[in-house]
Amino acid sequence: MSKLEKQLEKLLSLPKEMRYEELKNILERFGFTCHETGSSHITYRKDGYPNITIPRHGNIKRVYIRLIREAIMEAIENEK
Repeated sequence: MSKLEKQLEKLLSLPKEMRYEELKNILERFGFTCHETGSSHITYRKDGYPNITIPRHGNIKRVYIRLIREAIMEAIENEK
């Protein structure tokens, strides 16, 4: 199982927290692009999906993980 697959499995299990780097890897793998806002948060964008803004440091809380999980699940469905 690759590192990305492990991170994706962790995301889909909806953990309490995940590291920013793990979420960044997943979002970029599914075609989301990073748009820096000049603050402590980063926005990820992809056409046809809502923007996802998350803190750029430390552990990311479940409320953000849930948003990312929904977008990734929709992206997986659209890839089929």
